[in-house]
Amino acid sequence: MISDSALRSLFSEELSPSTGEQVTFSYQPLAWYGGRNNLIGTFLLGGCAGFFTGNPSRLMEELALVRPMVFPAPPSIWNKIYSEFKSALALTMVADSQQHAEVEEELLRQFSKLIPSRCNTIAIVGAQISPLVLDFMHKCFRHCQIEDGYGITECGGVAFNNCFDPTVIYRLESVPEMNFTLEDQPFPRGELLTKTRQMFSGYVNNPTETRAALTDDGFFRTGDIVELRQIPDRPPYISD
Repeated sequence: MISDSALRSLFSEELSPSTGEQVTFSYQPLAWYGGRNNLIGTFLLGGCAGFFTGNPSRLMEELALVRPMVFPAPPSIWNKIYSEFKSALALTMVADSQQHAEVEEELLRQFSKLIPSRCNTIAIVGAQISPLVLDFMHKCFRHCQIEDGYGITECGGVAFNNCFDPTVIYRLESVPEMNFTLEDQPFPRGELLTKTRQMFSGYVNNPTETRAALTDDGFFRTGDIVELRQIPDRPPYISD
């Protein structure tokens, strides 16, 4: 459940200045934070959306038909593309380093066409992505801005490109049974607890799970173990 005020807080975040046509591709279920907010933001700006039919074998075909400007998708999509790229690269069997670099660059160019040229933003949502895959995405999809978001359906957006949203209140809690504590060096580690403007009100007809998900002072237990890197003159950094 989400309150009216929590839902309305999303509107101010999504109503950013925009010019021209807005087209997105809805891949995630609308019950999820990422899928829901993607559509709300697009519609508030007068845009339109294409919807995934549910057949993974047709995903690239549907992307080509919709030609979205924004494509939010979970790491599983990018992991598959990266795996196929590595397999194609392995089949080239080029020994010379110069030739290998040229072949790799050509493959990157070919794979970049999987994301329509009109797309200017790729959003990674739903889970953390491997640094190797993220590096590949930056090299391959150069026509797109790559955004790495971290949010949870129960409390909305938490971090963007590994930096906490400035409106989010957070803390870590030690999990000694897993050997993660606030005293860990060089950085504290533990379960991430958050409070946001989009906090849910509870699980429908399930007070037991609602109580288990929230602390006595109203923080949501994300279940995610993070390392909190406090770097001088930079926002806090979250890392699994």
